[in-house]
Amino acid sequence: RSFQKGESNAYLKVHTIFTEPGFNVGVARANASVNMNIHVMVGGSEVALISIVGAYGYTYGGFDFDTGTRISEAYAVAGKYLGKFLDKKAK
Repeated sequence: RSFQKGESNAYLKVHTIFTEPGFNVGVARANASVNMNIHVMVGGSEVALISIVGAYGYTYGGFDFDTGTRISEAYAVAGKYLGKFLDKKAK
C-alpha cells in the first residue's frame, strides 16, 4: 500500500534500540548517539521499516556537559536524517 496525499491514518512508531549518552569532562569528550527503527504505519499495519544507525549528538563549541542535551541533539539529528530520506523518496 502506498501513501495518499492527506492520509489521516498514517503515523510513525519510533523504537530506540541503542542509546550512548557520551560524556564531556572538559579535557575529553565523546558524542552521544542513538540507533533506532522507525516503523511506518498505515491503517494499523506496517508498510515500511527504516533503520537509523549512529545519529550523533553534540552542541557546537563543546559546551554540552549535560547528558540530556547531547541525547536530545542525537534525536534531532536522527529526525533530520529521516526528513531528508522521506523527502528524497517522495520526489
